[in-house]
Amino acid sequence: MKCGGKLSSDQRQEIFNQFYSMDEDTKNTHLFHLMKPLKPKFLLCEAVRYRSISFAYYVTVDGESHRVCKAAFIRLHRITGGKVDHIGRQLASGRAGPLPHARGKHHNRPNRCSDVLRAQVCEHIGSFPAEQSHYSRSTNSGRQYLSSELNINKMYKLYQTWCHKMEYSCVSARTYRDIFNTSFNLAFGSPRSDTCSSDSTETDGLEEHTVRAAEGFAAMKKDRLAASQNEHVFYATFDIIS
Repeated sequence: MKCGGKLSSDQRQEIFNQFYSMDEDTKNTHLFHLMKPLKPKFLLCEAVRYRSISFAYYVTVDGESHRVCKAAFIRLHRITGGKVDHIGRQLASGRAGPLPHARGKHHNRPNRCSDVLRAQVCEHIGSFPAEQSHYSRSTNSGRQYLSSELNINKMYKLYQTWCHKMEYSCVSARTYRDIFNTSFNLAFGSPRSDTCSSDSTETDGLEEHTVRAAEGFAAMKKDRLAASQNEHVFYATFDIIS
């Protein structure tokens, strides 16, 4: 049908922009009215199954209707062939309009994790002591570290024991892992730069050390800047091994 020469680039972009400015139900209605059912012109001899209906596809630009092939219709609207076939089946059934979309409205997930179960999982994960690194906060903002002896599988087994003791219902291992990954910023073991595990049980010592660490990093930054601006100033860092 030589669809490539029927529309300019601006017209193609206009079709795309208008279509994706609609909500899902309006999109379906729009496509529904751009497809016209037709009787097939040809039937294959000795075919196992004959096509009972065909469709003509149209787009509207500047108030004018242009017929295009199915492939062009799909590309212009950035949709899949399955969506077009779905709309076509509704047209073939004699409906006056498309069915409302049902995405996210099904009720076939009886085992979906409830808010109560999710809160219990969060309570269990939050009961494990975690440490925050003072030396990699710029790259791991808010990240805390659990014991290197733990992993998701071990935590889930402890969770099952905990639920049995508390007489709670258990979520699946996959759900436990999903909640761990999406609701917490936790990792196992120490980061590449050391954490201050010796201070983690002393609140006053931890607070004091945090302040001293911040002051130290500020002084290091100032010295590094001075060395980059003055050729007579040298900046070096090193570890003290006791």
